Amino acid sequence: MIASLLFRLHYRRFLRACDTPLEAQANRLRAILRQAAGTTVGRERDFAGIARIKDPAAMIRAYQNRIPVRRYQEMQADLEAVHAGDWRRLCPSRPVFFAMTAGSTGKFKFIPVTREFRREVGRASMIFYGAMESVCPALRKLRCQFLVGSAEGGVSPGGIPQGFASGFNYKHLPGIVRRRFVLPYWVFTIDSADERSYAAARMLVDAPRLGALCAITPGNLINLRAALEAEPHRLFADLANGTLTVRGPAAVAGRYRGKPNPALAEALRKEWQRNARLPDRLLFPSLALLVCWQGGNMGYYLDELDRSFAIHRHFEFPISASEGIFAVPCAGDRAGGVIAVTSNFLEFFPESAVNAGRALRADELEVGACYRVIVTNSGGLYRYDMEDIVRVTGRLRQTPEIEFVSKADRQVS
Repeated sequence: MIASLLFRLHYRRFLRACDTPLEAQANRLRAILRQAAGTTVGRERDFAGIARIKDPAAMIRAYQNRIPVRRYQEMQADLEAVHAGDWRRLCPSRPVFFAMTAGSTGKFKFIPVTREFRREVGRASMIFYGAMESVCPALRKLRCQFLVGSAEGGVSPGGIPQGFASGFNYKHLPGIVRRRFVLPYWVFTIDSADERSYAAARMLVDAPRLGALCAITPGNLINLRAALEAEPHRLFADLANGTLTVRGPAAVAGRYRGKPNPALAEALRKEWQRNARLPDRLLFPSLALLVCWQGGNMGYYLDELDRSFAIHRHFEFPISASEGIFAVPCAGDRAGGVIAVTSNFLEFFPESAVNAGRALRADELEVGACYRVIVTNSGGLYRYDMEDIVRVTGRLRQTPEIEFVSKADRQVS
């Protein structure tokens, strides 16, 4: 109950910020600039001086005039120098992690994660939980599980851990968020994708109070459910004995011992013999919400997702990437969300006029138009072109709502 009250508080603060998006975004940019004033780029571009400008619009214009918009290819040398150890070039503090992302280049990029950026993600997670519970109040008394990637990608030349951002966040989100989770992190480091899906699903069957199941893509959720249908006899034995049989190695060692449940194993066996399918009402009796991206081509998989879990209630996963949080969903059964005005500083180029004029602030966007997303975060990215296209679908209070359309080269993801 205390957790839900805190989630609600963060969400209400976010909604209040949506009344004044220009001020909210200026406050976020000012905080980032002050943190980064001592970096090489901060000294060269006088971040401290820009942050002292009181008028929000004037401060943002000064920042735009001092810092060019850059794609990864144009920032590559700086980011590779940070990865090699020269973190003061861009980062306000020594990175605690490097997020590995292939993106559209096919080659891994290493995005720095600082303690300041980690706090941004933590605050956004509290807002997301508050929004999710406002849409589905039953979740206030239930557990929630995210499916994530492995953060075990080795170390940088300077000895800093690297891997997938979702796994790192899973381990480092605020404790009040992590206590809602069911699965131990080591499950996500199992080498085999099929074994990961089975292990996660088998443990979740032991959690009858599971209320929401979350993943970035609907395919991850579909694969988890399919893993149980593919191995019914293995599941029956594991449930009856309170065990988890895992085949193959994991990057992080772990063990699981559940309470033997022969009654559930037998009930599932009878249903499977009768219908050749494991019923969701026995596997996940409290499951009320499926959370994943619904925009872009993800919408094509929602019918299959509904058939997999016999649930027809969805909530959008935040529009986000290793580089930042871009939108927070605030309504059920629809793609997209409200621009995350309290997380990062965001700018938008009209899709038809990229680099042809001034980038627009969040409060300047037009409903129905498409824009390219530019992000500034507290991890060392300044006016970084995400090469993502979003469409403005409406407004919540005074802040635009956006949904993902495609990558800038129109390769929908």
